Amino acid sequence: MENNAVDLIDISKQFANSARSDSFAVENLNLAIAPGEFFSLLGPSGCGKSTTLRMIAGLETPTRGEIFIYGERMQSRPPYHRPVNMVFQHYALFPHLNVLENVAFGLEMEHLSRSQVRQRAMEMLDLVKLNSLTSRYPRQLSGGQQQRVALARALVKRPRVLLLDEPLGALDLKLRKAMQLELKHMQKQLGITFIYVTHDQEEAMTMSDRIGVMYEGHLLQVGSPFEVYEYPATRFVASFIGESNILSGRVVQQHPNVIDVLVDEHWSLQVSRKGKGEPIPTDRRVSLAIRPEKVFLSSVQENPENSPCPNCCNGTIKEAIYLGTDTCYLIELNPHHQIVVRRQNVHSKGFHAYRPGISVQVVLPPESLCLLEDRDC
Repeated sequence: MENNAVDLIDISKQFANSARSDSFAVENLNLAIAPGEFFSLLGPSGCGKSTTLRMIAGLETPTRGEIFIYGERMQSRPPYHRPVNMVFQHYALFPHLNVLENVAFGLEMEHLSRSQVRQRAMEMLDLVKLNSLTSRYPRQLSGGQQQRVALARALVKRPRVLLLDEPLGALDLKLRKAMQLELKHMQKQLGITFIYVTHDQEEAMTMSDRIGVMYEGHLLQVGSPFEVYEYPATRFVASFIGESNILSGRVVQQHPNVIDVLVDEHWSLQVSRKGKGEPIPTDRRVSLAIRPEKVFLSSVQENPENSPCPNCCNGTIKEAIYLGTDTCYLIELNPHHQIVVRRQNVHSKGFHAYRPGISVQVVLPPESLCLLEDRDC
């Protein structure tokens, strides 16, 4: 525990005005975050991610559980005695103070000399590339510039952990993407632990060393962007991180390298075994997830003999949506199933070759199917 930046142990939060006595904003959350890590809490609105961040900051008190920061217990410490600082979505800059004064404000309480305050404030403004705008007021700044001031104000206190609650949410898409890369670079340069809250899965994937996916107060999965995308633990993770085709079925037979799953009692699929997990009992209900870009697609003309292969089936294109970098196809496999396939637009003629009404063959590679035991989420 002393080697971690943050430890959350069996943390739960229940608000007093909750309509249900068993309703928790956060329930039995356990999490360890390493020093210097960029960690993101990802999930939909109301899933408990901001409440978790506020408990780390000391702005909310856990109903039960313990919080440690660099091995020190935080329960009895008020927010201003914790080695953290926080950046909010709405930057809360002081409108009557200029940029330099906003950044320096937090240092005024540390009994530093005026020259020391100015030096440290200017160092942070250099870092966020605003050293030429020190005399401007918040109303004279763009949204991106205000966000940088808020970030500099939080960093100037030299926190050991920086907490960021959707700080890029108010920015337009192009600026938000640029700031994602700058934040990641800044975090690596400073070596400070960042805990970042977002509902934007692409944002989390872009910046994070690890991601914790939350839903209805529970932490469903923690892993690298690669792990949570390629090996989702639940149906919710599979559908929330990117896009997935989800099929329901039951296990009918197991082999050394593959598992046979019967989908809706009439469609048999093979799923490659991944790792050395426990055998799944025969007749166990499961879900199968596969990413649209991992489904192979060919027209009947391209494969006239319709050669058999594992997990092949025929279908008809119902819709083709051109998205620039790729095309999204909605394919009807049978009266019971439709599947989404994405195909890169490497050649412009590819889009015109697959039109609605065309008969196609789709292949769901066994190694690309993720087998998920059925749960509520």
